[in-house]
Amino acid sequence: MPRLLISDEYSHLFGKEVLRHKYRTLYQEICDVLRSTDVPLKTKASREKTKRGKLVYSGKDFNGPLTNALKAQGWRRRRINFSNRNYIDLDLCKERVALEIQFGKYSFVPHNFAKFQYLFEAGDPTLEIDIGIEVVPSKSLYDEWFRW
Repeated sequence: MPRLLISDEYSHLFGKEVLRHKYRTLYQEICDVLRSTDVPLKTKASREKTKRGKLVYSGKDFNGPLTNALKAQGWRRRRINFSNRNYIDLDLCKERVALEIQFGKYSFVPHNFAKFQYLFEAGDPTLEIDIGIEVVPSKSLYDEWFRW
């Protein structure tokens, strides 16, 4: 089975530096899981007109194994309720670090950044996070899924 490669990192407002200094063990856990978790071969039959029937990667096949491996390290899903109908869901949290794994619905990436910003600026110590991490596919893997 193939493994993931961390091909690039982007640090907004010195987030990576804070992560490496204040949450070094969590940073290492994330990197270890990303590098050591087996990911599936191409398992999904494409329905796109230009490559109908050709095997492609499925985002769900990445999200599940990565989430399970992180949960085994103590990361947990977190739901923050504001009322009966208003809440924020985070894929995974540990201490004051939030982690979203996005190998599927890329339209949600800006939504995840908004969640991170809101929780970072909340002013309520029970809600606040220090760091938000978004794991997304590289351009080459994305192209492999969505090459027209």
